Amino acid sequence: MTWALFDYGVCNLHSLRKALEAAGADPVITTEPADLDRAAVAVLPGVGAFGAVMERLEDARGVLRDRHRDGRPLLGVCIGAQVLHDASAESPGVRGLGLVPGQVERLPASAGKVPHMGWNQVDPGRDALFAGLDGRPFAYFVHSFAAPVLPETVATTTYGMVFSAAVRSGNTVGLQFHPEKSSAVGARILRNAVNTLETSA
Repeated sequence: MTWALFDYGVCNLHSLRKALEAAGADPVITTEPADLDRAAVAVLPGVGAFGAVMERLEDARGVLRDRHRDGRPLLGVCIGAQVLHDASAESPGVRGLGLVPGQVERLPASAGKVPHMGWNQVDPGRDALFAGLDGRPFAYFVHSFAAPVLPETVATTTYGMVFSAAVRSGNTVGLQFHPEKSSAVGARILRNAVNTLETSA
């Protein structure tokens, strides 16, 4: 079943594509919104700025909203998770996709070094994405902004503030961390994503 990774020109796609292949997915890279519509799972990869990503996603906005409305799987990673929300303090006045409520906020200065780059523990809930992981596993983060804790939050992390490490609204899922850089933990999460999201497609 095809996973369509949308290339909006501001992210490194290839490590995520390889990690998804290793997890058993069939990922392809595309710049065409129609491919996001046809795919079993649509993927918004990580790295980039909120405003620039939303500019490139404008033609795909309707397709992505339709996927969410219809319960068809959508996975966002890092900035791809942030644009699922209504807005971000990074780009005032720019509308996000609005698939998950709330505004993404800048990490506080009290966190220490911003951007947050490196390994941090994740407090997972009972979501199927985290099946088979014990305790508080470590994942790899690279970001300066993050979503607050919301009803849709299925995992949290603390770095200056408690924020959403993962959100889920139906079959729309966002991961603030980079599973493709998170070693065995990330590999397990991607395998879980393949098993659960493809079943929902």
